[in-house]
Amino acid sequence: MTHMKTLLLGLLGGVLGSCVVLSVVYFAWVSPMDPVATSGEVRATSFTMVGDNWKELATLKPTPGGSQLMMYDAFGSPRIALGVEGDKAMLALFGDDHKSGVGLRTSSQGSLMALIDRAGVVRLGAGLIGAGPWVALHDEAGEKFWSTPTR
Repeated sequence: MTHMKTLLLGLLGGVLGSCVVLSVVYFAWVSPMDPVATSGEVRATSFTMVGDNWKELATLKPTPGGSQLMMYDAFGSPRIALGVEGDKAMLALFGDDHKSGVGLRTSSQGSLMALIDRAGVVRLGAGLIGAGPWVALHDEAGEKFWSTPTR
């Protein structure tokens, strides 16, 4: 009788073990669960979005006085930057050489725009500072050679 109990317990254990293994296989491969956010939002101190090749496509991270969002091209080079720090807001658009581009910055003291050449040098600056407009032209080395007076 003990041999019969051992045989039955062995068969029962084998059947239960097989059921567990088959359940795990089914839920892992056949019926993968879709990720679901319970409240419809994601909260994190920073965030990195990657593409199929694991290259960074975007990063969002805190800065000492606000936050910064960087967006990259398919090769991982920066193309757009947005930032907030205190009363300042910034937008930068980078060219295909990743150096040239346009920069915009605004704060409680005024708004500025900079056009940057392929060497990464600011060539034209313009903005509203205080009560009036301001424009400055820079040479290839970035030295200011002409500007309007500020008020």
